[in-house]
Amino acid sequence: MTPAQKTFPGPQSKRSDVLRIEPRIYHCSAYQNVSVGIWVGQATLPAVQGLVEVGKEMNRRFPEGHSSITFVLDQLPGPTPEARELLTKIFQGASALSCAATIVEGTGFWSSGLRSMISNTHRAASGPVRLRVSTTIDEVLAWLPKEHEACTGVALDPEQLRKVLLERRASGAAAALAAEPT
Repeated sequence: MTPAQKTFPGPQSKRSDVLRIEPRIYHCSAYQNVSVGIWVGQATLPAVQGLVEVGKEMNRRFPEGHSSITFVLDQLPGPTPEARELLTKIFQGASALSCAATIVEGTGFWSSGLRSMISNTHRAASGPVRLRVSTTIDEVLAWLPKEHEACTGVALDPEQLRKVLLERRASGAAAALAAEPT
């Protein structure tokens, strides 16, 4: 490990790492200096405004930089126009978000269209965030750990990250779907 590299002790407790739950829309948690989001519903303006708050919390915790990994479940409607506009601003923002990986589940026209929309939103923002849109966890693991470490100085163990992502994908989706609106 180089002097610039940082590591965190083992996995964080599952309870203390929940950052936000938008009932029937998304679940967001933290693992080291990585936020892990699972979208189970359409991205609306209020939902994305909640993500802005998650970003502020991650910036507070990790001013030297953090990354995000987001799952988008198969066949979800694309973000509303207002939500898409705010997502562009997130990519533009002067935050500590370094890398963003999005896993778009599913195949076909829907999946291709959503991947293009995410890439175009990022391109329109022309901000500093490094983005990769993928279809599998393996694609994220092949890209993110190296980029994340280069940007933040924090080494991620790919096998541990795989376990965390598989667990968070299952438990986060279930928690978001089961949550009752307030």
